Amino acid sequence: MRDQFVLADAFGRVATDLRVSLTDRCNLRCAYCMPPEGLDWLPGADVLTDEEIVRLITIGNSTQAAFQLAIATTEAPLRGHLERSASLVRAGMDLDMKNRKLVDIQKIFHLMEQRTLSAAYKFYCNKVHISAHSAEADALATLEIFHAQLERYPDLGNSIESVLKVIGEDVIVDFARRFTIENGVEIFNFGKHKGRPICDVLKAEPQYYDWMMKGDFPMHTKQKLTEIYTRTMLKKI
Repeated sequence: MRDQFVLADAFGRVATDLRVSLTDRCNLRCAYCMPPEGLDWLPGADVLTDEEIVRLITIGNSTQAAFQLAIATTEAPLRGHLERSASLVRAGMDLDMKNRKLVDIQKIFHLMEQRTLSAAYKFYCNKVHISAHSAEADALATLEIFHAQLERYPDLGNSIESVLKVIGEDVIVDFARRFTIENGVEIFNFGKHKGRPICDVLKAEPQYYDWMMKGDFPMHTKQKLTEIYTRTMLKKI
């Protein structure tokens, strides 16, 4: 049972909302939180620990106010070891979803903001990608973005090996990542067959191969699909 007290300031205004930021290394620029130019990152010792976050939520949850909680983070991998739902349970919060509405701010970000090379070039390099879709210009812009990312995120290190250690190394089949590999099996990474083995789909729907070959897919994707298709059809003979 909650203690009989509320959180109020000197003017008697009762706090009914608690916003907890899991990281100050946020790539959003919400007006109430982060200035457009960003802020210097806090030293690790100044960032709340798991236990401190749980204690903060516990205190807020013990008030009489119509308590609402917003967890703010857009770069979960930086603190990927944190299981926030478990933290809320440890804090004694009621997680009955019948009485709660959740808003995924990362989903809003991905939905409303372009996730294109031109957008990344503007964000990281503050430049307009004039020659978009030109192979050479795209390659140069990609390299410039990568260098800007290395400068912006010191945790990435300065080598391919250190970067892959942070972001993980995907096992891919084609450059466009339309296909990937799971447990040694090539699978679709897009569309209605996402997650299904490519060979199984091609056996059941050979026309899907024709659709992709006629579609607007990169040449390398079509090349790899043809290799898998040929291998699959030969096994049927």
